[in-house]
Amino acid sequence: MLKASTQQVKPLSLQKIETRLRHQLLSPETSYGLRAYMEINWSHMKQAFVDCPRNLFIRKELPYEIMGRFHVNMERPKTPLDTELAKREKLVDD
Repeated sequence: MLKASTQQVKPLSLQKIETRLRHQLLSPETSYGLRAYMEINWSHMKQAFVDCPRNLFIRKELPYEIMGRFHVNMERPKTPLDTELAKREKLVDD
């Protein structure tokens, strides 16, 4: 899903890729398990997009860069503030 988003967005824009990924995850065609997992971890994915260096990436490498940063965000220790902010950043329909 992320790989397809990075290939389809032209010109390459992290904000457009994040928006497209969000819409795909909220789509009825997305499996319930994936949607539920990303719902509670969406703040980590958003932070992964923020952490990516601007204009310093290659389209083919970008999905791996984003997922790597997502996993780093998932594994780092969380403060109570991080936990509260994550609750506010859930993946939900607006």
